[in-house]
Amino acid sequence: MKRKQKKPFRLMSLPFVAFRHSLYQTDFYDIDHHDNAMFDLMCSRIFNILNKKSVDTFRFDRNIELKDISKNWEIIKEAINIYTATETLMRDVLDMVLNKFERINTLFVDTNLPLLYDGFTKKKFKNLYLGGENTVFSSKDFMEIETDVLLIQSSSMDVMVLHEFLLEWTKLPRNPDKREPQVIRIFNIKADDSILQGIHTHLWNPKHRGKHYVIHLENGAMAVDCSKERDLMRPDGKLATVLVTKSTFDFFVWERTFHKIPANA
Repeated sequence: MKRKQKKPFRLMSLPFVAFRHSLYQTDFYDIDHHDNAMFDLMCSRIFNILNKKSVDTFRFDRNIELKDISKNWEIIKEAINIYTATETLMRDVLDMVLNKFERINTLFVDTNLPLLYDGFTKKKFKNLYLGGENTVFSSKDFMEIETDVLLIQSSSMDVMVLHEFLLEWTKLPRNPDKREPQVIRIFNIKADDSILQGIHTHLWNPKHRGKHYVIHLENGAMAVDCSKERDLMRPDGKLATVLVTKSTFDFFVWERTFHKIPANA
């Protein structure tokens, strides 16, 4: 019996709403690359239709190699959010992803980083989420990260890295243009009060700041009770609060000294 030939799926002929829905479900790395000219043309036409040279979210949650993403990248100039949950993540792949995009708002890395990875020091982020096990930075690399929010799920960093960071923060910034972290949250880390040893701290003064610090994240808001924690004050008047337990480290900078708790916190 003669096999009926399958009709090609004509993505570019769909109405715009159906085209957009199909596009969201498409993994371009699964498209046959034997005809690269056709692949390049299709990608170019798609981005022309969408009238943009950027993507809101660039996601890869399977293992990729450099050959997968080294072609056709000139079409995309910017990624607002990057999400990776690959089983393994190679240093050269992460380097290329970070170097490719001029602006990255939020970077989610849900897998283990390459050992002592220092590529984050070359970029500015709004949010940096590191969800792998045993994230480790040297003192130099940790202090050079430029992000508003830094969340680390698990770390075996030496507490002296955090001590040096706090000690440096209490001084006037050497580079006024450097983006300083407003929120640092590290979970599953061995921490103790030695982090604050030799650093001048203050008890909470209700006249200087509010009781709760509100953190605004992608999935909502969170109000943290800071009434029993220690404050740091630096010469330019900036105020920060440090929370240390046996397994967590939190650091909050009060750009506004009194936070209104939203209803969804």
